[in-house]
Amino acid sequence: MTSNNKHIEDYLNYYFAPEFDANFAVMISGDWGTGKTWFIKQYYKDFEELRNGKEKKFALFTLA
Repeated sequence: MTSNNKHIEDYLNYYFAPEFDANFAVMISGDWGTGKTWFIKQYYKDFEELRNGKEKKFALFTLA
């Protein structure tokens, strides 16, 4: 990942960590074409390892 998005990656790692029990969603906002979908696709590649067998939901939604 790029260092520009390191703070987002760090937060998602915390959010998806097995010991964290989230009762809320995370929204990544930005103008069209800024790389939100690209970032999430790159992050998702490592998502299965991060889960460590704990059930976590991962969904993408677009708000218009």
